[in-house]
Amino acid sequence: MIVFPIAHLAVGVGLTYYTLAGFLNRSQLVVDREIFSVSHGPLPWLGSLRVPVSQVEQLYCKEKPGKENSVTTFQLSVVLKDGRKKDLLSNLDSPEIGFYIEHQIESWLSIPDRPVRGEIPH
Repeated sequence: MIVFPIAHLAVGVGLTYYTLAGFLNRSQLVVDREIFSVSHGPLPWLGSLRVPVSQVEQLYCKEKPGKENSVTTFQLSVVLKDGRKKDLLSNLDSPEIGFYIEHQIESWLSIPDRPVRGEIPH
């Protein structure tokens, strides 16, 4: 009898937090000559990333299909030198946004653009 109301309360708190984060949070992508970082705030959220620029091999934009009749969105992702892939920015409205950010970062860091499996051709 005690578990049922606690479970309902936990779901309510989780949904409220998720909704508030969706309205309030913004993603910040910061690149300097040393560190490449992505953070989300003001409410703490998963998906933050901080890697040395020397570990970044390639950036690319990929399609994220929606579930049944849902809107397709796009993601900007990174390939690290050890072969791991990490998502940087999600839920982009158009691939052009991802292409622009990819081009600017690759140009600034002198990373030659090479194809990546799963990327949207541009």
